[in-house]
Amino acid sequence: MNQTFETLIRTQMMYPYFPVQFADLAASFEFCEIKSGDKIKLTDEIQIMTFENNHPGGSISYRIDYGGHSCCYLTDIEHDPENSIRLVDFTMKSDLVIYDANYTDAEYLALNRVGWGHSTWQAGIKLVRQALAKQLVLFHHDPKRTDRELEQIEREAQVEYPECYAAREGMIIQL
Repeated sequence: MNQTFETLIRTQMMYPYFPVQFADLAASFEFCEIKSGDKIKLTDEIQIMTFENNHPGGSISYRIDYGGHSCCYLTDIEHDPENSIRLVDFTMKSDLVIYDANYTDAEYLALNRVGWGHSTWQAGIKLVRQALAKQLVLFHHDPKRTDRELEQIEREAQVEYPECYAAREGMIIQL
């Protein structure tokens, strides 16, 4: 299915998915299609780069550079040996990598999640090490996980990479 972002949003806001129709919104909207490899300059100081993820149906990750700092937001991404060098280049020396860590390595293999478009905290650590990134935040947690299980994953991850944290509601990170 190859739909525009505008079509996806308008469809998502149709009954029965959403109670307010898109046409009823008072705001005006301008949609801009983006693709992997785009560099979007928002201002002289803010640049956004994009990276195509390994995910069924497609997905794009973002790198935001501002004021000498950078943050990479890698959601719905499955680690992929074919793209690993490009992904390392994309995240190189970033201050923060926010990474899809839905599974552990053991779960990924045992549950046969290959091809589902999500990754592991271990793959996230491998990435930030290769990319010389400063911090790693694990997110896109499995919704079946308890807070205690996430805390345990965070402790295990910090043994491997001390600047690694499990995302939490209300979490604020200063760069």
